[in-house]
Amino acid sequence: MRDIDKDPYSKDEARVAKFFFDLGIGGGDDPIGFLIASHQALAAEWRALSYAAREMELRHRCFMDGIDWQHHLEADSKGTKLFPDIGSLKEESPCIDEGGCGIVEVEVRLIRWVEPQDLKYEKAP
Repeated sequence: MRDIDKDPYSKDEARVAKFFFDLGIGGGDDPIGFLIASHQALAAEWRALSYAAREMELRHRCFMDGIDWQHHLEADSKGTKLFPDIGSLKEESPCIDEGGCGIVEVEVRLIRWVEPQDLKYEKAP
């Protein structure tokens, strides 16, 4: 059994304590505990950032005709068009040129895949 007064750190603990000392961090009287706690804090922070990044990847900003937004988005069985930029919308929508429809910026967020994608499907674009 190790004499804590004579040899306070095991070989691994001494290595960790030296590493922290060289960095100017310290680590207190429990360098391994400090290392574990630091790792847990960093892992939690990484998970939060990772979640935020994934949320950003699942969203797209688009533009659409204001009339489509008001009247067709929820009720039109043929759907509505979304455009990646205002220029594309203006090219496709005559109502925009006349100034009557307006332009709406929207955000589309993926919630879940309802049916899986089949990349073997012959008619896929």
